[in-house]
Amino acid sequence: MKFISLIITCLFVTQFVSAQTLKGRVIDTKGEPIVAASIYIKEIKQGLICDKDGNFQIKLNTGTYTIECTCIGYNYNTKKITITNENLDVEFILSEKALQLQEVVIQAG
Repeated sequence: MKFISLIITCLFVTQFVSAQTLKGRVIDTKGEPIVAASIYIKEIKQGLICDKDGNFQIKLNTGTYTIECTCIGYNYNTKKITITNENLDVEFILSEKALQLQEVVIQAG
């Protein structure tokens, strides 16, 4: 019985140690947080949404990941990061996307 408990404890500790926290913030070029920006991690095919302060957080195993940050009205940004045995903080700065609509002509009659 003690042997089984030891194995379960080792598995739990190994899983806990291999996962690190990736924290980040998404801001615009003026330094203001971007609410509800989307973060997508390609390698694990998982996404998350930033909070009202532009912050996000996720636990990741050690490895290299490609992270895409997007939000309507802004140009997207991509970063390649490597998670080691330490927590990692990243910052995305998104510039506003210039949108131009076509001319509308209104005629009477």
